[in-house]
Amino acid sequence: VFFLQLLQKSLLIMGLAVVSLFVALRLRNRISEDDEMEYSSDDTNEESEYIPEQVLANSSTPIMDDSVSQITSIQQWTDQNGYSWRTMSDGSTEWWNGSDWNKYS
Repeated sequence: VFFLQLLQKSLLIMGLAVVSLFVALRLRNRISEDDEMEYSSDDTNEESEYIPEQVLANSSTPIMDDSVSQITSIQQWTDQNGYSWRTMSDGSTEWWNGSDWNKYS
């Protein structure tokens, strides 16, 4: 009888702990979602966003790094007629005329 009462109390305490944990996690997720909504509504409000002129002036300056701006061949193949083609990293297509790569329009 004593063992049965102890088991019931233990199950009750464990059940309360599980329910408390579930409630705490739900509240934490709800608070997190509210924060995300608050940030996203702030991001769309253009009137309150101030960008100093110095930042705007510097942001339009292009970065001149040859390793980043160099166009490379992504894919190369030869068609059924024997013409060699290649697709470039900038999205353009070129064909080989026997001595030079020419842009395909």
